[in-house]
Amino acid sequence: MHDFRRKKKDEEEEEEGEEEESEKKEKKKHKKKHKKKHKKKHKKKLKKKGEEEKDEGEEEEAQEEAEEEG
Repeated sequence: MHDFRRKKKDEEEEEEGEEEESEKKEKKKHKKKHKKKHKKKHKKKLKKKGEEEKDEGEEEEAQEEAEEEG
C-alpha cells in the first residue's frame, strides 16, 4: 500500500515536470518567433531608410548638376 502511494506521487511529479518542460519549450518557441518577426520588421525599416537616403542622394546630385549647368 505504501509503495503504491510513493509510485503515484512519483508519477504526479513526473507529469508536473513534463508540463513545466512543455511550457518552457512553448515560451522559447514564442520568443524565437517574436524575435524573428522583430528582426524582419527592422530589416524592412532599414531597407526603406536606405531607399530614402538613396533618393536624397540622387536629388542632391541632380541639384549639383543643375547648378553646374546653370
